[in-house]
Amino acid sequence: MNALHNHNAAPTLLIVDDEPAILKSLTRVFNNSPYQLFTAECAEQADTILAEHDVHVVLSDYRMPGCSGGELLKHIQQHYPNVVSMLLSSYTDFHSVQEAINSGSAFRFLCKPWQNEELRHHVDSAMLEYERKYSALATYQASTNSKQSMHFRFAAMHRQQKIRNGIQAAINNNDFELYFQPKISLPLLAIESAEILLRWKHQELGWIPPNEFIAISELDGQIDAIWHWLSRAGIKAIKSIIDEHPHLKCISLNVSAKQFQSQNLVHDLRILLNEILIPAHFIELEITESQLAHNLSKVADSIVELKKLGFKISIDDFGTGYSSLEYVATLPIDVLKLDKSLIDDIQHCESKYLLVKHILTMAHEMNIETVVEGVEDIEQLAILKNLHCDSIQGFLFSPAVNLTAFNQLCIKQPFTMRQLR
Repeated sequence: MNALHNHNAAPTLLIVDDEPAILKSLTRVFNNSPYQLFTAECAEQADTILAEHDVHVVLSDYRMPGCSGGELLKHIQQHYPNVVSMLLSSYTDFHSVQEAINSGSAFRFLCKPWQNEELRHHVDSAMLEYERKYSALATYQASTNSKQSMHFRFAAMHRQQKIRNGIQAAINNNDFELYFQPKISLPLLAIESAEILLRWKHQELGWIPPNEFIAISELDGQIDAIWHWLSRAGIKAIKSIIDEHPHLKCISLNVSAKQFQSQNLVHDLRILLNEILIPAHFIELEITESQLAHNLSKVADSIVELKKLGFKISIDDFGTGYSSLEYVATLPIDVLKLDKSLIDDIQHCESKYLLVKHILTMAHEMNIETVVEGVEDIEQLAILKNLHCDSIQGFLFSPAVNLTAFNQLCIKQPFTMRQLR
């Protein structure tokens, strides 16, 4: 256990996880944050830090040997009631998590794998919750930190309002941009597909993380307008890419659960197919596993109708804590995308290796294609090739790039091992 920063009187964050690789990844997220950062590998270490330091927020894994994250948060609630605690986990007992939230010991539950910007946003919210709960005490303290915190809070509210007000203008002015992350076939190391990702450079705020503006748009209903822009612009881009690179199998679009539940989704996509003159089999529609798990009955009908039109259907982020074989077995799924968390440190973790091996084997026996996300090093690549994974995505090959750069990658492929070393 250690303190990674020593800023005087800075807000303090304690991260608890029994897996060193995950703990290291989490600390990197906050390396440049304004927080004093502590880490612990078990509940006992965490309790020692809590006793010795004024901790504001705790971010803890749920499943840990000895004392679980839920038990740790109960202990914190009893002995350190000022602390705001959150759970972060991939494999968890959902009822236990609900119990922790309902009891007040957990401020929020976050799911692995995390998006860095989203995770920082949740920690910022927890810090604000800490201030809100004890604002009466803070009014008696004229410290510089309290003034900075107040400024931060108003700045955050002002930023959200600017984003909210700018979404429709961005749609009208085509300020949103499409980026493309290649999907690489194994063992050929050739680009066979890509995933379309939405990007937005605000005129005042600069690049805004997608999770941030998507979350705001879902709250005020503007997500529908964003989807209408994305579906039209995305399918036009797919048509252009396939015309220029006919060897590509398809390009994927992310669809929210809200859109899958819309009665107009199938109708609107059918109109776009006829208007843009592209066969549906060139388009793969991705829905995340967590969204599907919570809306299975409502989403299933739309998936069946979209399959009749010829669209490919992909389950994204498989393995993030909601995994259920029910929808894999009953829905007409074409592609299963394994989440990055399943292969983090796979070269040193036999249980992860066996888990990935069995998922890939199961999918192949059901004639479902497999894609593994987040491949970052040669060792992971070698393991996935040996396990006969169909395709991979990750920074080892390329981040998401604009259309010009993607076209250049398609021309220069296939990749060679020498390029990757």
